[in-house]
Amino acid sequence: MPKRAGSSLTQKPRTFWLHFNRINNQRGSKDIWTVHLSDRCVQTRKVYCNVPVWSIFKGNTARQPRAYFKGMGVITVGKGYVEIN
Repeated sequence: MPKRAGSSLTQKPRTFWLHFNRINNQRGSKDIWTVHLSDRCVQTRKVYCNVPVWSIFKGNTARQPRAYFKGMGVITVGKGYVEIN
């Protein structure tokens, strides 16, 4: 993957979690992913994740999001994408 120019949110690895934003999709918006950090939430169309992640499923009776991915990495935000290394 080519190196992209973007602003790094973190200099050292931090815990993050991400999920598909189903509500925006149902409202007719394009596919949106939401990346959550401890102090910030970023919505984007593309996520490049180069670190191991764990899938977490909260069950069919849980409120949204029912499933998400959790991991640890350095997060860089660019125009229209989030890169996690």
